[in-house]
Amino acid sequence: MIKTMRLLCAALSLFWLINLSVQDRSLEGRPKHSVNFYGTLVTHAGKEYKVEHITIGSAIRQIPVYESPNGIGDEKEPYNPKDVVRPLDLVEIKSISVPDPQKILTFMDDGGEDKYVELVITYKNGISRTYLINEHIKILCDEVIGDISGEMTILIPAVKLLTIEGYSELKKKPIKKDKQEEKATIPA
Repeated sequence: MIKTMRLLCAALSLFWLINLSVQDRSLEGRPKHSVNFYGTLVTHAGKEYKVEHITIGSAIRQIPVYESPNGIGDEKEPYNPKDVVRPLDLVEIKSISVPDPQKILTFMDDGGEDKYVELVITYKNGISRTYLINEHIKILCDEVIGDISGEMTILIPAVKLLTIEGYSELKKKPIKKDKQEEKATIPA
């Protein structure tokens, strides 16, 4: 009976992880930030992607993460992760990993129940810190496939490792004017 339950739990966990790594793609395209962060994304399902235009919850700056409490499971004192917010900027980060996607932490506050997952942030200086982030936050990026790219969305718990290899500033494309507009702006 115990072996059967373990197999069932393992199968459900695998199914859950595979479904979390499904990508949403769009032909229209979402607006891009003026800075393009690029790197590699590996899912817990074992898929690896070369990615660009990386955002977390559509942001590249001031991404809210929360201090991870010491002694999780110790019910002596209530804990609200939102008491200590640490805003992250992608420019500071070397990598983000989710070591245990099945470890969902639930905390109660005045607004109800909030669920978080632990993530490990490795900064460019090599220092690593563990934080909590809302389990529903998504990483939005474009998968690079040769010389084309397609949008993808992935929930944080499905990310095994996101490595930020660098960033570049996007160049603004000049706006093409109508020939009539050009004639109208030429001084007489």
